[in-house]
Order: sequence, then C-alpha cells, then structure tokens
Amino acid sequence: MVTYDEIQGIYRAEKRSPNSLERIDDNFYRDTLKFISGLGELHKSEILNIIKEILQIRMNKILRLATRTGESSPPENMVSAEKEIYDKITGLLTEYRCKVLLNQEATDEAKVKDVNESRDDGLVTGQNPVEKVKLQILRQMPSIIGSDMVHYGPFNDNDIVEIPRDTARILIERGIAEVVESE
Repeated sequence: MVTYDEIQGIYRAEKRSPNSLERIDDNFYRDTLKFISGLGELHKSEILNIIKEILQIRMNKILRLATRTGESSPPENMVSAEKEIYDKITGLLTEYRCKVLLNQEATDEAKVKDVNESRDDGLVTGQNPVEKVKLQILRQMPSIIGSDMVHYGPFNDNDIVEIPRDTARILIERGIAEVVESE
C-alpha cells in the first residue's frame, strides 16, 4: 500500500531529476487511487493534485526524451502505460520525419533529378521501390520509416544497412549515408 510520505518522496524526486524518471512500482497510480479513496475530501483533493503533478512531470520528461530518439536509449523506470505511450510517440515522430524527408524530395524534384543524372551509383536506373541498397551510415540518426513502410534504425556511425533504393537515395543526398560497393 502507498503512503502519503511515499507520494511526497516521489514528487520531490521527480522535481529534482529533470532528465530521468524515478523508479516507481507499475501499480503506483492504481495503489494511490485506492489509498485516497479512503480519505476525507480535503486530503483526497490534496493528494490527487500531487498525483496529477507527478503524472505531468513524468509525461513531460517522456515527451522530451521521445523527441531525442536515436540520440539516447529509451528512458529507464517507465511503468507499462508510459512505455506504451513512449513507443507510440516515437513511432509518430519517426513517421513524421520520414514524411518530411519524402515531401522535401517531392518539392525539390528538379534538383533531385539533376543530382541523380550526375551520379553513377546505380540508384537512378531500373528503380524498383522494394529493391534494397546496401549503405554505410555516416552519422548517428534516429529510426526512419522506409518507402516500404518498414521501420529502419536507429542508426549509429558506420552501421551497414539495407534499405529501399528510393529511401537510400534520400539519405545519400543528405550526406547521411553512402553506397557500400559490392564485393
């Protein structure tokens, strides 16, 4: 069972550590709601406000850390509901990043065509959207969704990966990757 002192301790610890989540039991929120159900209205309201604040602090940390995917590993000490929301947020952000890259390609079509015509890396002729190309990643980056709608990454420096040809072309044009020569 959760006590008022434990709730206060978790609140203070969350406020003190802006870049990490404090360890709480997976049943913390449920147990806290059980605890306050037996209290009078004045105490119930006070503790409920503290719980809401803890929830808000933790959610802000999770959101901030989710925007840094690829730069760090998922935060530790998340309860199962927080892990679920973290995964959903990082998935949406990855999808957004991919859409921005692909949209950039569409709006810059003439430039891409000129670049492709001057390249001799085999990415121009005979393109098949599911054909994959072997690349070496030149710098760390978060995961992406390829043109085949499959998640790739996150990537570290010098990773060797196979991704769809048109997605590979975007990474090469942006200086993020280079084609690995066949042996």
